[in-house]
Amino acid sequence: MAKGNTVCFTFTKTGVVTGYAESGTFTTPYSYWTGYWYQDGDELMLEGTDSNLAIPLIGRNLGGGRISGRFLQYPNDASYTNNYEGTFSGIKTTACADSPRTGVTAAGGA
Repeated sequence: MAKGNTVCFTFTKTGVVTGYAESGTFTTPYSYWTGYWYQDGDELMLEGTDSNLAIPLIGRNLGGGRISGRFLQYPNDASYTNNYEGTFSGIKTTACADSPRTGVTAAGGA
């Protein structure tokens, strides 16, 4: 995630993360960026990978469909050297659209 990017996540509740009924998979418009998520109280954790990067996002449910937190993007391939870190914010919506309030927007990083 680069600074200012907005990405729409689609969450599917499957209970796939052991010990967390509020868990499942997520996809993005980018076929190579998928992963798993869980929610525990107001804590939200996403762990995803794309073709060259591991991208954990750890945040909180702020109420009113809003989330905010931190992310670290680091290579899972030694030949790839771009690292980014920063904060993110997002809002729950029923559909993705071309709107800056849709999805998760990164701050910080590059």
